[in-house]
Order: sequence, then C-alpha cells, then structure tokens
Amino acid sequence: PLGHGAFELGTRYRLGKSLREQYDMAIVLPNSLKSAFIPFFAKIVHRRGWKGESRYILLNDLRANKKDYPMMVQRYVALAFEKNAVPKADDIPILKPYLTVEPAQQAETLKKFEKQTALLGERPIIGFCPGAEFGPAKRWPHYHYAKLAEMLITQ
Repeated sequence: PLGHGAFELGTRYRLGKSLREQYDMAIVLPNSLKSAFIPFFAKIVHRRGWKGESRYILLNDLRANKKDYPMMVQRYVALAFEKNAVPKADDIPILKPYLTVEPAQQAETLKKFEKQTALLGERPIIGFCPGAEFGPAKRWPHYHYAKLAEMLITQ
C-alpha cells in the first residue's frame, strides 16, 4: 500500500490500526524509522528489530550489535531468536542459491544464440543485467559494466 520512500504517516496509522489484535509479534526487517510505525500503531506487543534511525520508542526488543552479522541474511535470521539465544554469525547456516538448468532448456536457449555462437566460436556468451529495484543509488554504474566487458573480452 505504500510506495518506496513514501512517509505517509496517516496511511501507516490506518494500516496499523487495521491490523490490531491480529498479531503477537512483529519482526521489522528494514532499518528505517518508517518501517517500525505500522507494528507500533497496530499495538503489537513484541516489536523486534535492529537499532537505527531513532526507533527506540517504536520497537521494544531492539538489537544493537548488527555489525556482528556482516551478511543481511545473518541479520534477518538472528532476529528470529530471543535475545539470550541468538547464535553467532558463523553459526548461522547460509543456504546459497544455485541455478539448475535442464539439458532441454539449455539446448533450446543455445539454439537462439546460434548466429552469435558462430561469430564467437567457443567463447562463452555473457549477459549483463544492469537494472536495480530502487533506482540509481542501488545500481552499478554503467562504466563498471563497460570495464568488466572489456576485461572479459581480453580474457
């Protein structure tokens, strides 16, 4: 209901009010002040999240040592535990994603690139995905892609 970056306190209040008496706990993953308002307005008894952006009143189970968890996935998993039972970052298993491509799908895709493959010979085809969800601040600069492409071509 809320766009990225939109404060809209009134909308947050109405949404929080509509959620009252439906939840016992909220784990607030984003670090923003805005993200902590809805559980507060919903009067959720246990509101847990990392310290940041003056959320002291809005969250009542603040975690202060976010730097002890260098990966975002570790930070999120750590919030699932009670304060006295949080594992160390190294003890949190990290399940890494992997891509499985069926041979038939691979052949079908390669067929689409036959012309390019004929030009390249045995060299691999590399694709870049330069977009970003929240605009330029999260986007890798275009000149980095150009430099990477040049480096890969020379290899």
